[in-house]
Amino acid sequence: MLARSQRMTSKKDIRYILSRGKKIHTPLFVMLIVPSHSSSSKYAFIAGKKVGNAIARNRAKRVLREAVRTITPQLTNQFNYIFIARSQTKEVKVLKVIETLEGIRSRIK
Repeated sequence: MLARSQRMTSKKDIRYILSRGKKIHTPLFVMLIVPSHSSSSKYAFIAGKKVGNAIARNRAKRVLREAVRTITPQLTNQFNYIFIARSQTKEVKVLKVIETLEGIRSRIK
């Protein structure tokens, strides 16, 4: 699990990133990034009703969280991230999400 200091909890911050963040689309999720004002990154995970019922949404967020927790040291610390799950996320293993994250790391600028 991500440490509390790494979680984004403010609705204001989440809305700001949703409206102004740079979007990177993948088949499994959409990642929004915005430069961070602090020295550490913060993360938020969203799964809408299109993903499925509550069980499916929770699983999708759990898979994304675990993938991000695993790859966090390799991500740039100067950004805040929001991950929006897509319907395919609930059906894949964590390793597939990690591979996708590693593939798009070069697009984070």
